[in-house]
Amino acid sequence: MIAARHVLCTNGVKSVLLELIPAFERARDAKLAVTWGSTQALLKDLETGAGGDVAILTAEAIDDLTKQGKVKSGSRVDLARSGIGVAVRKGAKRPDIASSEALKRALLAAKSVAHSKTGLSGIYFPTVLARLGIAEEMKAKIVMPDAGTPVGELVAKGEAEISPASTSSARCRRRCRRSLSSRAAS
Repeated sequence: MIAARHVLCTNGVKSVLLELIPAFERARDAKLAVTWGSTQALLKDLETGAGGDVAILTAEAIDDLTKQGKVKSGSRVDLARSGIGVAVRKGAKRPDIASSEALKRALLAAKSVAHSKTGLSGIYFPTVLARLGIAEEMKAKIVMPDAGTPVGELVAKGEAEISPASTSSARCRRRCRRSLSSRAAS
């Protein structure tokens, strides 16, 4: 058996990789040791000396690591592309988020909105609120989970009505639904 390969992997593709890893390990007679986390958390780990053989992160993070000399230049491979949608509890009506105005109405109508502190959608979401001109109005509605708790769990448990969610994330697949839009937050 080949020595274990250490993979640093963003949570955005966790559900997909969890399905692929066993077949990869069998085909390659190799073992993968995976550290999962938000891109921001994994970058902090790398700053404090953690390392790995493969990093599956956002394109921006890989580019920054390449500039710092922590990733070999020319080794970046784009694996997937993901947008941001809105997760709602399974059985709840999907909000219309087909346009910026529709997204604004949906957010203002929501009783509570969960978003992460470190996940990609959580980092991006405050800029969306600012662009929509509703950042101040939304402050009282924002619910942030404890570190390590996926925002989808808050939605699934009814602790938040909606949440921005990476369209690739399947954390709350069985208990949440998504409304997707590629343009509304632009």
